[in-house]
Order: sequence, then structure tokens, then C-alpha cells
Amino acid sequence: MATKGITEVVKVGRRGELTLSRRVRAAFGVQEGDEMVLSVESEQLVLRRKAHRFGEYLDSLTAKP
Repeated sequence: MATKGITEVVKVGRRGELTLSRRVRAAFGVQEGDEMVLSVESEQLVLRRKAHRFGEYLDSLTAKP
């Protein structure tokens, strides 16, 4: 799915939650429980997936189910 040009309106819930549409979650591979980083850049809010430490990534490759 193309990720350029996606613009959507989201509402802030009572407890400050934002809900990402299924389309956006699918385009970026966002799943329930993923950690995200919200930052302010040039007076805009920017949402990014939290980068995992490399050691955690290696552990996940060798973890037994």
C-alpha cells in the first residue's frame, strides 16, 4: 500500500487517545501494543514507531515461542 499522500482526520478521545484507521495501520505495519514516539517538529506533531534497541531485536530472533 502506498504511504505517500495519506491524510486523515482523527479525534482525540476523552483520555487523550488517538485512533489510527485500519488503512494507516496496514500501510505502516502498526499493531496493537506497538510503542510510538510523538514529537513536535516545526510546530507539527509527528508520530513515529519507537526504534527498538538492537539487542532486543537479536533476542527476539532467538526467542522460543
